[in-house]
Amino acid sequence: ICDDDFGQRIGSGGAILNAIGRFYGECQKLIVINCGGFSKRTVSCAVKGKAFAQIVNKKRVETLFQYILENSLLLASGFEKGALVACSDILVDTSSLEVDLSQSAGFGICCDLETGTQHGVMVKNEEEKLVRFLHKTDAETLKKSAADKNGQVTVDTGLVYLDDGLVNALIDIIKTHRVPDLVKSGSVEMNFYSDVMPLLGQVIDEEK
Repeated sequence: ICDDDFGQRIGSGGAILNAIGRFYGECQKLIVINCGGFSKRTVSCAVKGKAFAQIVNKKRVETLFQYILENSLLLASGFEKGALVACSDILVDTSSLEVDLSQSAGFGICCDLETGTQHGVMVKNEEEKLVRFLHKTDAETLKKSAADKNGQVTVDTGLVYLDDGLVNALIDIIKTHRVPDLVKSGSVEMNFYSDVMPLLGQVIDEEK
């Protein structure tokens, strides 16, 4: 458990980078489950948090956290170093996934445009590299910028693998630009999916 109560909203990016910066030196294989949020749409989960809401899985009662952790562990068996980031309110069954985790990767699912307007959408090039990340964007923009030939878009699942090179580059940026101090002061709020996700598969520009 990594506490990130700094008296300010630090955003999902600030919380995840705080966890990576704090623990990646102790071990070089992390699973980070983002459990933030106010549960505004699921008020009944506000006391314990969405991550600890109960579900029935294969006739067994368990929490979302247990399900996500079990599936994250399956995926984590595919890499030696790096950080796997998961979202606590999105369930992804990884048991049948066959993926190459030799480099950073984001996991998405094909959806219609209307669904895409309510979520983060990955914009890929012809080589399946992520080039942009659109967050809750209108349908017309998605159609022009992100839709495939069938009119579908790739919606982010919250599941992201950051390879060792990207993790260390992020840690260097955190230290060089004193990101924790900026976040704690309230002058910077980072969204992991719109601010960090676009770095997947790209050369990091520290100024940006």
